[in-house]
Amino acid sequence: MPEYGRSYLDAVGFTLDEEAFITIARGHRASEEALARHANRVLFSDTECLTTKMWSSELIGHLPELVEHMARENRYDLYLVTAATDSWVEDVHRFQPEIDARKAFETRCIGLLSNMGKRYLRLDGDWLQREEQAAASVANLLSSGPNESGGPAK
Repeated sequence: MPEYGRSYLDAVGFTLDEEAFITIARGHRASEEALARHANRVLFSDTECLTTKMWSSELIGHLPELVEHMARENRYDLYLVTAATDSWVEDVHRFQPEIDARKAFETRCIGLLSNMGKRYLRLDGDWLQREEQAAASVANLLSSGPNESGGPAK
């Protein structure tokens, strides 16, 4: 599933305030729900409410209550966290071109996932190695059976 925030910002402009983060969280959730109905056991989602929570805190200095509530819901069987690397691809939607800032954000992501008891895998290496790590992890997840809700693994 594509990152909803990018589409939203492309459509309305790059004004990030509390209402924008709430709209992004809601839009992402609605898109995810729609696509999950058509998923074949797995739905990969680029970004979600935990990420929206972190960016809200980072960019506007606080967290909307609704985004916090949505981030606390346990909806995913596994989070794939991409390691920060020295390479940087310029993009109008991307922040933190400095490697130290990206590594600090990665550390905060992993800390948040750990504190919330979420299962995650840190993907490292080149793009092929990361893809292999992710594929092996998802294959392992699928072989262990459906998630607790009985729905597709997300």
